[in-house]
Amino acid sequence: MLKKLVVVTTAAAALVAAASVHAQQPVKIGIILAYTGQFADASAQLDNAIKLYVKQNGDSVAGRKLEFIRKDSGGIAPDVAKRLAQELVVRDQVDILAGFLLTPNAMAAGDVSAEAKKFMVVMNAATSIITTK
Repeated sequence: MLKKLVVVTTAAAALVAAASVHAQQPVKIGIILAYTGQFADASAQLDNAIKLYVKQNGDSVAGRKLEFIRKDSGGIAPDVAKRLAQELVVRDQVDILAGFLLTPNAMAAGDVSAEAKKFMVVMNAATSIITTK
């Protein structure tokens, strides 16, 4: 299951990589997970799946390097997740938002994703309304 999630992230990166406008720049993927707190173990598993995929398949897609920028939400913290998503989009200029172990965090970051027109990969949060949002 984790490998499938990483493949989805990589497939999204490939879509971004297909754009010729930024052919030489890396594909920046902002990852928001709860690296600390009670959900740290599950977040570590998702992050380790990303690292394993990169180790096995390399860190480039369609000739563009993948650059991962990791941010810690600390747990169930929609306000923090939204702020981190905003920082990743505005300051770090990510192409894709990813991670989101927890539904409240995914829902909060969804607003940022929609407004910035950035692809968002929800790797674990499973409330059915997420896909609609």
